Amino acid sequence: MIRLAILSSHAGTTAQAVIDALRDGRIDGQAVVLVCNNPEAEVLERAAAAGIATVVLNGRTAGALIRVG
Repeated sequence: MIRLAILSSHAGTTAQAVIDALRDGRIDGQAVVLVCNNPEAEVLERAAAAGIATVVLNGRTAGALIRVG
């Protein structure tokens, strides 16, 4: 099993496809974190619904974590 970090910035349709493939066993792994540069992105809700920790990291935060879930 592999541990995955997912990078996304908007709605998260591709991230959702990865989450679904993990859930269905098509990918032998576990998503351990989703990193996003947009604190308003819908993908954060998708990750939370799947029980995946989220981190928002962007230029305004200059490397500081502004949301960890």
